This record gives sequence, structure tokens and C-alpha cells, in this order.
Amino acid sequence: MSRTEWIEFTRGLYELYDQYIDECLHEKKRDIACTMGCSYCCNHWVEDIYAFEMKTIISYIKEQYPDKIKRIEIESTGAEMEMEQILENEEITDESYMLNRFYTLQIPCPLLDSEGKCIVYPVRPLTCRSFFSRDVNRFCLPPVCDDELDGTFMVLLNEQVETVLDELHFKACLDESIPTSLRSALAYCINK
Repeated sequence: MSRTEWIEFTRGLYELYDQYIDECLHEKKRDIACTMGCSYCCNHWVEDIYAFEMKTIISYIKEQYPDKIKRIEIESTGAEMEMEQILENEEITDESYMLNRFYTLQIPCPLLDSEGKCIVYPVRPLTCRSFFSRDVNRFCLPPVCDDELDGTFMVLLNEQVETVLDELHFKACLDESIPTSLRSALAYCINK
């Protein structure tokens, strides 16, 4: 598939996924407190992003925000260096611990503007689309990393859908290598 076809596919996937999210939230009777511009969770190290999503995000940035490319690259590279330091300096190798440790640094996603709004919101990754909070004041104010609390949650896809998306990821990677974490991918790919 061409880059344009991947972008069209990704946008269609996002439309379906957003419908799925709406149905899940309605079925589970889950109210969410998240609003546009709320960016408390945007300090996470987004570990899983598909190659076709990255192609879409980069295309969107180049079309809509070419003046922000250098800043995004610099901030992504800086965050990547912070994660590398955590990986080198910490004795614990548990992935959840490492991701929580990065979160406590409160390094905002490089795709946020000065007001905390996501500049790629229409094409934000599936991972970002799947996080929700039921109470911004209780569960989002940094740093909250308590698994016992039932205030933040994710809407997950079933295993079969994840398998198909993984296969599509590898097909999208055939023409170029793309890291699977958002900040690393931005640091590596944004100027290509």
C-alpha cells in the first residue's frame, strides 16, 4: 500500500474505533471526565504505536504544523534520552515500573501545544484513544499510579483484532523501519 492508502486506512480505522469506544462506554455505563485540552495522561511513555499510525501522524504534522516539526523532534529526542536513562539507572526491569517511573517525570507529549491540546487529536494513536478517567480531580492530577483505584481505565480490543493490527503494522513497516513507541518514532521519523 502507498503512504496515502495507509493514511486513508488509518483514518477509517479511527472512525470505527471511536464508534466502538462509544458503544463500550454506553454499554458499561461509564461516564468519563476527559475533555479536549485535558492532558494529564499525556505524560505517559506511549509504548505501542502502529507503523501505519505513525505514517498518518507525520503526514498530518507536515500538512498542518510544519513549523512545529523541529520542536517535536527535539522534545521527542529529549524524552527518549530520559527513558534511556531510566532503563540504564534503574535496577528493576519490570516494564510497568519503568513506564510509571517515566510518568512521574511529567514530561509532556511533544504533540501538545502550549495550552495542553493535542495538535494531532483527529489522528491520535489508538493507545491514546483508549485511556479514560472517571474523575479528573481524583485520578488525573499527577502522579497517580495506584492500580487499586477504579477511576482510570482503558477500553481494550479483543485479541483477534490486536493480531490483525499487528499484521498490518508489519506490512506497513516493509518499506521503512519505524520504532513502536510514539516519542522514539517521532524522534526517528519526523524529518524523513
